[in-house]
Amino acid sequence: MPFKEGLISGLFLTFVITILSPASQLITSLIVVPDYFDKMIAYSVATGKMTLEAAEAAFNLGNYVLISTLFAAGAGIATSVLMAGLLALLPAKK
Repeated sequence: MPFKEGLISGLFLTFVITILSPASQLITSLIVVPDYFDKMIAYSVATGKMTLEAAEAAFNLGNYVLISTLFAAGAGIATSVLMAGLLALLPAKK
């Protein structure tokens, strides 16, 4: 597979996954584990790792949606480049 073709395919998949990432995080945070943020805030404060204000700033839905979206985009781009490069090295089938 030519590098350009593999890269375009990978970037398309990255785009789709990045668009779906916020919905996935919302489902996880609101339906699967609705008390996750409250428990993480309480644990962080109880163990002295963070102040209440810092824990509330770190453990909230908006922050997690942003982080998951940026990670999906970054990891997808890196994986697309790597896999397109590896697939370009394979001999073409005749």
